[in-house]
Amino acid sequence: MHLGFKELVTIGLGLIIGGGVITVTGYGIGYTDTGVSLAYLVAGLAFMFSMIPTLIVGLTIPRTSFSYTVTKELMSPFVGGMFLWIFFIGRIIMAFFGIAFASYVTSIFPSLNATYVAVAAVTLFYAINLFGARSATNIQKVLNIVLILALVSFSVLGTMKLQPDALTAERLFPNGSDGFISAVTLLMFSMGGGLVLLEFGGMVKEPQKVLLKAILTVTAIATILFAFIGLAGSGVLPYEEVANKPMTYAAKTIFANEAGVLFFVFAGALMALATTINSSYMWYCNTMIKGCEDGWFPTFLAKKNRFDTPYVLLTIFWLIGIVPIILGMDIGVLVRVATGLALLFFAIPNFALLGLPNKYPEEWQQSRFYIKSKFVLVTLTLVCNAVFIGLIFKSFASFSSTILAIIAASVLIGVVYVYFKNKQMKSIALEPATQN
Repeated sequence: MHLGFKELVTIGLGLIIGGGVITVTGYGIGYTDTGVSLAYLVAGLAFMFSMIPTLIVGLTIPRTSFSYTVTKELMSPFVGGMFLWIFFIGRIIMAFFGIAFASYVTSIFPSLNATYVAVAAVTLFYAINLFGARSATNIQKVLNIVLILALVSFSVLGTMKLQPDALTAERLFPNGSDGFISAVTLLMFSMGGGLVLLEFGGMVKEPQKVLLKAILTVTAIATILFAFIGLAGSGVLPYEEVANKPMTYAAKTIFANEAGVLFFVFAGALMALATTINSSYMWYCNTMIKGCEDGWFPTFLAKKNRFDTPYVLLTIFWLIGIVPIILGMDIGVLVRVATGLALLFFAIPNFALLGLPNKYPEEWQQSRFYIKSKFVLVTLTLVCNAVFIGLIFKSFASFSSTILAIIAASVLIGVVYVYFKNKQMKSIALEPATQN
C-alpha cells in the first residue's frame, strides 16, 4: 500500500496535533506566561533546524522503520539495536495518553470509572488499527477535522478576549530569557510529529517531493496553530489562573456558555488525545517492523494479518498501554521517563548523515539535498546536533534524580541486552561460512 500526500498529512496531524498541546501548554505558560505563543514558534523552527540531518537522510534514502534502519546501516548494528531498545521501552507513554483521555471524560462525567475509560480508549484505537493503515487514516481524517475546528475556535475566540496587558513585556517574559528558553525546550519535543512521517518513507511514491511537502505542511500548520492556542490559553486570564493548569480553565472564559466548554473538551481535548493514540499505533509498528525482521526481537512479532497490519506488535503496544493503567502505576513518573527516552531516540539518527556519502554514494549524489563539501556536511551535522543536545541537557536538568536514575538504568540494561544480542546475531551469520 502506498501513502499519498493527503494520507501523510492526516497521519502527521494526528501525531503532532494531539495530546502534547493539550497537556503541555499549561506548563509552558508556567515558564513564560503569554510568551508561550512565541515559544511555540521558536520551538517549531528550532526542532526542524536541529533535525535537518535526519530529514536529509530520510528523503534521500526513504525507508519503512526509517530511524532504526538508517541508524543500523549508516552508524552500526549496535547503535541501531540501541535505538530500537530505547524506542520500544519508551512506548509506556501510551498509558499516559489513556489516563489523560480519561481525566477529561471524568471531569464531565465524574461517576465513570477512570481506569475503565482509559483502557477503553486505548483498546478502541487498537481495534481500529487492526484493520490496516488505510482504515486508521480514514478515521483519522474525521477526527482531525473535528479537532482542528475546536482548536481554531478556541484560538480565534480567545485572541478576541485577550486581557489589555497580554502582550506586554512583563507578561511575555515574566521569568526572563531563562524561563522563555525552558518553555521552548519543553514545547520543542511536542513538534516531532511531522518528522515521524519519515518512518513511512518506504510506503511513499516520490518521497523527496511528497514526503518533504507533507512534513513541512504538518509542521507549519501545527506551529502556527499552537502559537495561537498558547496565546488564547494564556492571555484571557491572569497568569496565576492559567499557569501549570489544564486549558479548561481558559475555555470557561473563552466560550460564552457551558455548551461551548463541552464542545472544547470533547472536540478539542478528547479528539487531540484520540488522534494521538490512533496515529501512535501506526508509528510504533512501522518503527519496530524492520528491527524484528533483523532479529533484535523475535521475528514472529512482525507477522501481518490480511489487512497488512503487524497485529502481534500492535497487540504488544496495546498491552504496554493498558497494563500500567490497570496496575495503577504512577503515570507522572512514566511520562517523564518516556519523555527522556524520546529525546534520546530523536538524537541518535541525527548523526547518520555523516555516513550517507560513503554508504550510498550514488543516491547521495542524485539527491536534491546533495552537499559536495565534506567540511560543510560535517559542520551542518555538528551544529544541528549541538542545538539539539543543548536542549536535551536543558530538559534533563529539570528532571529529578529518581527520573534520571530510571532513564540511566533503562539505557544500561539496553546496552547489555543489545551487546549480547548483537554478538549472538554475528555468530549465527558466521555459522554457514564456518561449516563450509
